[in-house]
Amino acid sequence: MLKELTGVPAGIQALEAVGTVTADDYERVFAPLVDQARRAGSRMRLLYQFGSGFERVTPGALWADTHGTGAATSSGAG
Repeated sequence: MLKELTGVPAGIQALEAVGTVTADDYERVFAPLVDQARRAGSRMRLLYQFGSGFERVTPGALWADTHGTGAATSSGAG
């Protein structure tokens, strides 16, 4: 699971990986953050923390992370 963290400095998005991180986590939590930054025309500063309860990342989540999720990928990118 990906959890959005609070209490970080302005301009930084912070996520914590807990338990098993899946492709659905990227679609539900990470992709909206990327879309928000893209719509604003800004870069995204990201803190990605592996929590003490982190177990693993599924292959689908690794694919989403390296190739972009449906919501986070530009339709014109090649």
